[in-house]
Amino acid sequence: MLNVSNGDKNPKSFDAFQKIDRAQDISRQDQQCNNELIEAAEKWRTHDLSKNLIKYMFIDGVCFDMRIGKNIESVPVLVAIGIKKTGEKLVLGLQAGDKESALS
Repeated sequence: MLNVSNGDKNPKSFDAFQKIDRAQDISRQDQQCNNELIEAAEKWRTHDLSKNLIKYMFIDGVCFDMRIGKNIESVPVLVAIGIKKTGEKLVLGLQAGDKESALS
């Protein structure tokens, strides 16, 4: 902490450098969390599904509100869900897509 004295017996604390350090720490933590999320998503996206015996598969579209730039937009996502013989449900895949239409 940088102390700046104004001539009085009690120096005033100048915490601008601490605020900068805290902001840099938060930025590093955000980057680390982002990297961990990307790594986990990539691991899930590329994991082997061949050992899962799927009895039924449902494919549907769902819309999520997502921040794109400074705007919030409704983005359609195609979702494939598999159901195993045991009834366990697995998300098999996700794909951002275009809007649903009668031609598709």
